[in-house]
Amino acid sequence: MDQQQPNSSKKKPGMSGLAIATTVCLVILGAGSRYVTNMKMSSASAETDQVRELSQDLDALQQKAIYDSYSDPDAMANYQTQHTESLRKFREENPDDDSIEAFMVDFVLASNETAPDTSVIETEVERILDFSTIQTRGDLFERANSLRQLDGLVVEMIEWIRELPNDFESQLQESDFSAKKQRQAKYVFEVGFNMPARVKIQELDRRILRVVNQMLEVLSNSWGRWTYDTESGLLLFDDDAELSAMNKLFDAFDDLAQEQHAVQLRMMTESQRRR
Repeated sequence: MDQQQPNSSKKKPGMSGLAIATTVCLVILGAGSRYVTNMKMSSASAETDQVRELSQDLDALQQKAIYDSYSDPDAMANYQTQHTESLRKFREENPDDDSIEAFMVDFVLASNETAPDTSVIETEVERILDFSTIQTRGDLFERANSLRQLDGLVVEMIEWIRELPNDFESQLQESDFSAKKQRQAKYVFEVGFNMPARVKIQELDRRILRVVNQMLEVLSNSWGRWTYDTESGLLLFDDDAELSAMNKLFDAFDDLAQEQHAVQLRMMTESQRRR
């Protein structure tokens, strides 16, 4: 009987979608402080010094996340949490700051509150890929239905991402910033947001979910011709063709996960170069 290592031990980076809401502000804030400084429009105020210090701290967090992400699957999630905490702390300590940078911090923190809750996606995919808990064919149908719901969440996230530039433009027009500062803010948002990359990350999520669904289809179509060995942690297939089909899906899963991780890293590193 042929053997196939189950995928439950493999952790795909970036499934949660949390990077969309929290990463954008790091890029915008850093680009904002540099843009304003380079244009010689910053003052020697305490607020400006604090913005510069925050930008440096966030850059350090970003660099650590990029480095750690190659070996630590939780690096991105940890970075996102620390990033958001830093922004909130900045606003708590500088409630009267009316700079462009503070405006952008407020925008992203507020946008986080309206983002679709995709926090369940990664843990749910891991549950679906835990083949040791499959007892009946109905378990496969239940998991396929869960995948459809997760796909709907990703679609909502894509729509939310595409609407953010319009929300930003609307709030910017309602602000008291001069036309010149509004142009600066639009430039910084464009540099920092990188909508194509953010949509790409979510589209890769959808492709990954489709691959997982195909795995379930293989298990359903070959029901009775495979078992899960709890002692070795292996899926055991009777048929070489079905084993080969599952192998190809595992390879596709890993390829998509690596592609998504590369997009995330490229988005972060490119934002630094453009600043």
